[in-house]
Amino acid sequence: MSGQAIVGSPHWISRSWRSKPTGTIVIAFRSEAEAKKIGSRITILGQSLPVEKYRQTPLTAQCSKCQGFGHNSSRCKNLASCQFCAESHLTAQHFCSICKTKGKACNHTLPKCKNCKQTHFANSKDCEVLLSIKA
Repeated sequence: MSGQAIVGSPHWISRSWRSKPTGTIVIAFRSEAEAKKIGSRITILGQSLPVEKYRQTPLTAQCSKCQGFGHNSSRCKNLASCQFCAESHLTAQHFCSICKTKGKACNHTLPKCKNCKQTHFANSKDCEVLLSIKA
């Protein structure tokens, strides 16, 4: 990182970084041009590590795997939850035993939100959990 001045102090992304052999830290630079000088790898304490641009996920972003908010499915470590019925399967695996519809809600689906437990789908714009995040 010769020549690049970082802004502020680097900070850890994961909360339990002490119990892991590696972790994720965020390092800010004065400009994107300065950050790009780093390239795809950085050496810290003699170890070559991958670098990627930090992309903040909005608090209202909804995970398609667990239906939670503030993250996306690519980094989700939670158990799967169906968007339609809140049961522990991926939404694509939702299945109606009456009409044999798979991966979609049908007239037989009893909506249940995984987040607030009310009778609507987890992606409802009226979900009280989503509304409280937006407030």
